[in-house]
Amino acid sequence: MEQVRSETGFRYLGTLDDGGGFTSFTNSVRLIKEPKDLVGIRVRTEENPAHVALMEALGATAIPLEWGQVITALATGVADAQFNAPINGTKYKLYEILPYASYTGHIYNTLNWVVNDKWFSDLPENYQEIILRSAREAITIARGYYFIFIF
Repeated sequence: MEQVRSETGFRYLGTLDDGGGFTSFTNSVRLIKEPKDLVGIRVRTEENPAHVALMEALGATAIPLEWGQVITALATGVADAQFNAPINGTKYKLYEILPYASYTGHIYNTLNWVVNDKWFSDLPENYQEIILRSAREAITIARGYYFIFIF
């Protein structure tokens, strides 16, 4: 992470789950039990070339959309499915328009937590310690928090 810090000016504090980490599919076509079940399904993906390539390799049609377009695309049939952390299915009530949910764990989504390195370095050392300890604790707690809602 030293190279990232020197090239970008960002100090890495840690990696946390993006709403639960492993992804699941929700869709309006069928239960997804194995890769062949994706054939012919139009799956909303992030605008991420790796996600698009994965869906197409599995026989699905990738529909890259930003999050703000997802609910409308699913409700109007532009896309049949989406994958995300399972908590998002509940949080955004996707079950109201997508009757099938499959916990596939095919991608692990994460977020990198960073701060401006100059700002951080200018803080007193005891503040730096507090921020680093708090970041580690928050990441650990967030992982446990997710499992309370899923299991």
